[in-house]
Amino acid sequence: MKKRIPPPIITMLCVLVIFLSKSIFPSFVFSYKLEIGIVVSIAGLLLLAVSVKSFINNNTTINPLNLKKSTYLVTNGLFRFSRNPMYLGMLLFLVGTSIILNIIGGLIISILFIFYMNFFQIIPEEKALENLFGKDYRNYKKNIRRWI
Repeated sequence: MKKRIPPPIITMLCVLVIFLSKSIFPSFVFSYKLEIGIVVSIAGLLLLAVSVKSFINNNTTINPLNLKKSTYLVTNGLFRFSRNPMYLGMLLFLVGTSIILNIIGGLIISILFIFYMNFFQIIPEEKALENLFGKDYRNYKKNIRRWI
C-alpha cells in the first residue's frame, strides 16, 4: 500500500477543522447539546477501543499502513457487524465533537471523512486484505457491510 496519513491523525485534523470552522457556520443551541455530544464521542472512543482490543486479542497488527504484517483476519466481536468498526468509532467521535462545537460544519467534515476513508484508506486496505487472505476475505466482504 502507498504511504498514507494514519487514520487517527486524519481524525484529529478533522477535529481541528471542525473547531476552526465554528465562525463560518451559524451556531445551534439546543437542550443537552453538550451531554449528547459527549455521549456520542465516548461511544465512538469505546467502539474504537473494543475494536483495537479484538486485534490485540488475535495477535495481529492494528497498523492499517502496514497490512503485510497482518497475521489473522479478524471477523469476531464488532467485526461481525462492520468490516471497519475502528473507522466507525472515529466517525462517531467526529459526530460527537460536531454536536459540541459546530454541528453544520462538523457534519460536512464528517461526510468528507467518510469519503476520504472510503477512497484513500478502506478500498486500498480491502485490496491488500484480499491479496493476503484470499477467499476468506472475499467471503467476509460479501457478508459484512463496510461501515454498518
